[in-house]
Amino acid sequence: MLTDRFREELPRDAIARAKALGLSLPQVVTVASLIEREAKSDDERRLMAGVYYNRLRLQMPLQVDATLEYTFARHKTVITQADLARDTPYNTYLHGGLPPTPIANPGRPSLDAAFHPQPSAFLYYVYKGNGHHAFSRTLAEHEANVARYLR
Repeated sequence: MLTDRFREELPRDAIARAKALGLSLPQVVTVASLIEREAKSDDERRLMAGVYYNRLRLQMPLQVDATLEYTFARHKTVITQADLARDTPYNTYLHGGLPPTPIANPGRPSLDAAFHPQPSAFLYYVYKGNGHHAFSRTLAEHEANVARYLR
């Protein structure tokens, strides 16, 4: 029943949309799972998807904290330098491309975002509170946002 319900949530043209994005259906579902875990607000999901696809296209590491958290036995609110060095296939700081499997069961808003990303030049984002992220195009802008919102 769960699998049938999940298939109902997929767009009717899911395979064609995945192919148009240069990915397989399981890969797009994996992107949707990242969005599911990282996004706090539906209005940012498509933009976040765009960030992931931009990074994949440029062969940049995804650097998604939620992929690391997926490997933890318990939830951690802060990712440490030691966590970033953990050699697991889900460590998108160490390993390029997508993690080997989805890290969550994505809902319709995350699936829609993964299949219909918002085009942008953004390559980075950082959580700024109140359910929203600050998006940036350059590492310098990102570092300024990190300083502003995380320190």
